[in-house]
Amino acid sequence: MEIFLPIAGVEIMAWKLILLGFTVGVIGGFFGVGGAFMVTPALNVFGFPMAYAIGTDMAHIAGKSIVATAKHRKFGNVDMKLGALMIVGTAIGIELGANFIMWLEKIANSRRRNNGLEAHTPRLYRRRHRWLFRGRRRIYGHAGT
Repeated sequence: MEIFLPIAGVEIMAWKLILLGFTVGVIGGFFGVGGAFMVTPALNVFGFPMAYAIGTDMAHIAGKSIVATAKHRKFGNVDMKLGALMIVGTAIGIELGANFIMWLEKIANSRRRNNGLEAHTPRLYRRRHRWLFRGRRRIYGHAGT
């Protein structure tokens, strides 16, 4: 069953997301690591733009954190003052990081438009950079153009 995610503009098979969540959960349970370092790249591989992959993963982390915090608070393992201070620092860091990512994407998009990079194909690249491919015709079996 394919689902359409309108904010990211991506259509994806639901089983892929379920498998991703299961895999991250198992690895997190076995090794005690968070899954963010796996989820964001996996979403990007599945076709999500990087900014949406990061934002979606942050929402996923927030949900897990709320549940885990509630559970640990029952056991008396949560220092609310320390948590509040960390939330302030985290909010500032997230805001700065998100603005930096959007700034980098804006620069990359303007360079693509100004340099005509959207037309770059391997064939066009070889044509523009022939000097890189000299002497390789016999090895690769193409003329380099």
